[in-house]
Amino acid sequence: MILIEIRLILDCSDQNLGITKGSCGRRRDSGMIVRAFTAISRLQGRVKATEKISQAVRKGVTKRRSVKKSSSVWKNSESCDSSKQVELFTFIKFNIVEERAEVLESRQSANPKVKHMLCLSNGHGEDTIAVSVLKELMVIVGERGQKIDVKALALVGAGSAYHQNGIQTLGPSKVMPSGGFIYMDILQLLGDVRAGLLSLTIDQWQTIVRWLDTTPDAFILAVGDIFPLALAWLASIHEKKKHKRVLQYAFIGTAKSEFYIQDNSESNFSVRRRFHVESLLGGVYLPWERAIMADSNCRLVAPRDGLTVEVLRKRLPSHARNKVQDLGNPMMDGLDPSGCLNFLEKFEQGHCITILPGSRPPEVHANWRLLLEASKEVSNQLKQKFVVYIVPIVPSLEPGPFYDSLLEAGWEPYWSVSKHLHSCHAANAISKEEHRSRSELWPANNGVCILQFQKDNAVMLLLRGGFSDACFYAETAIAMAGTGTEQLVGLGKPVFTLPGSGPQFTYAFAEAQSRLLGKSIFLCSNPRSLGVQLAEVLDDQDSFWTFVNNGTERMGSPGSSRRIANEILNVIR
Repeated sequence: MILIEIRLILDCSDQNLGITKGSCGRRRDSGMIVRAFTAISRLQGRVKATEKISQAVRKGVTKRRSVKKSSSVWKNSESCDSSKQVELFTFIKFNIVEERAEVLESRQSANPKVKHMLCLSNGHGEDTIAVSVLKELMVIVGERGQKIDVKALALVGAGSAYHQNGIQTLGPSKVMPSGGFIYMDILQLLGDVRAGLLSLTIDQWQTIVRWLDTTPDAFILAVGDIFPLALAWLASIHEKKKHKRVLQYAFIGTAKSEFYIQDNSESNFSVRRRFHVESLLGGVYLPWERAIMADSNCRLVAPRDGLTVEVLRKRLPSHARNKVQDLGNPMMDGLDPSGCLNFLEKFEQGHCITILPGSRPPEVHANWRLLLEASKEVSNQLKQKFVVYIVPIVPSLEPGPFYDSLLEAGWEPYWSVSKHLHSCHAANAISKEEHRSRSELWPANNGVCILQFQKDNAVMLLLRGGFSDACFYAETAIAMAGTGTEQLVGLGKPVFTLPGSGPQFTYAFAEAQSRLLGKSIFLCSNPRSLGVQLAEVLDDQDSFWTFVNNGTERMGSPGSSRRIANEILNVIR
C-alpha cells in the first residue's frame, strides 16, 4: 500500500486519540474516524465538522448512524497540539482517497464496462472495408486493456467477409438478383422487389430494434451509402423515444465522391455539365444525407477522399464540420503481397498484366470470355514481347468454367516446368485430363493455387486468391470489376476497362468508375481498341508517374483502417 510510511509515522500520535494502527486498517472503526474529524474541527474553532462527516458518509467511509454519535464527541473532545492535528487530518484524508480508489478499482475489475457495437454495411466491398476497420478497432481496444462486443448486419449479400473473419452476424441475409447495384438500373430494383427486398428490409430493421432493446451502451457503425446511414439515424430516434437513451453512430462513406461530379483537369476543379443538379444541391451528398450527418448523434463522418471531405465541411453547419475527417480509404489496406508469385521477380523479358473478371456469377463468366478476347488483341499488339497474364479468381468460385473457356480459346494447359515459368498446382499430373481433374480440387485448398496455360507469346496464370500479389506484379491491368479496379488505381496502375452486359459492370457503371478514378482509367469500346491503347501506354513509361500521383489523390495511402478505428474509439462516449 502506498500509505504504509504515513501509517508508521502516525502510529504513536494516533494513541493520543485512541486510534491504533490496527483500527486504521481496512476494517477501521467508523466511529473513531468521526471522533477524529470532530476533534480537529473543535480545536480549529470551526463549524465544518458536519460537512466533513457528511462527506465521509457519502464516500462510503462511515455509516450514517455514526453521525448521530458525533454530537457528544463534539462536546467532550480533548485537545491536542496543532502538529498532531495536521498530521492526523492528512492521514485520514489520504486514507479516504486511497480506500475510494481501491473500491473503484475492485468494481471495474469485477465488472468492466463493455461497449457494444453493431456494424451495418450494404455490399461485399463494404463488408470487406468494415472488416478491415473492425479488426484494427479490436486490436486497439486490446492494447488499451478495454473490451468491446462487435456484431454485424450485412444488409446486402450473405456477409461472407464477416464470417471468414470470425465476426458474428445478426438477422436475415439474402443475395438479391442485382447484387446490390440497383442504382444503375431501375429494372434491377424491380427485380429485387419481386425477390423480396421489402420484406428483407423490414426484417433487418426489426433485427436492429431487437438488438437495441437488449443492449446497453450501444454504438452503430454505418459503412456504405445512405441506406446504412439512414438506418443508424432511425435507430438513434427509436432509442431516444423508447429507452430515453442516446445512441451515437459513425459513418464511413464508400459509395459517393465529389470526383463523380467534378473534373480536376489541370488542377482546376469544375462541375461536370451532366451533374449540374447535384452541384445546385450542394454536392454529391444530398441535403437529406447531410442533415443526418449533422445530427448531434452522428459522431464521425469519414468520406473516401480529401475532395469530398473539403466539400462536406463547407456544406455542413458550422457545429458539425469538425466531425468530417480526412482519414483515407480503407480499400488500400491489407494489400501486401504474400510471396506466392515471387518467381516472377526473375521475369524480365516481357510484360505482366493482371486480368480482373469480377466476382459475381454468372456475370463473371460472361466477363471472362470478353476479357479473353481482349487478351488476344493485347498479345497481337505486343507480339515482339512475352506477356504474362495474372488472373486472381475469388476462392469461392469454381475453376471449371474458367478452365473450359481457356481451352475453347486455344490455351494449352501446362502441368510441369515450362520454358518460361512454372506451375504450382497439379504439377505432378501426367496428362491434360488429370490436370483438369486436379484443378477441380482447388476450392478445398486453403493456400494460393496456380494453374498455368500457354498460347503463342503469352502465359496465363490462373490463381485461386492471390489478389494482392497480382496487383503487386502488374504493370497494368484489364478489368471488369469494382473494388479491385479501384485498388489497382490506388497502387498507381493504369487500368483498361470494357463495359459488359451487367448487372454490375454495365457501360453506366464503367463510365461512372472512369469519372471516379480519373486519368488512370481507360474506358474502351471493344477488345481491339483496348489492345491498341494498352500497347501505347506501355510504350510511354514516363507517363506512369502520372498514374502513381493520380492513384494517391483518388484513393489515399495505406493505414486508413487504423486511423478510422482510432477516431471511432475517441468519439465514443
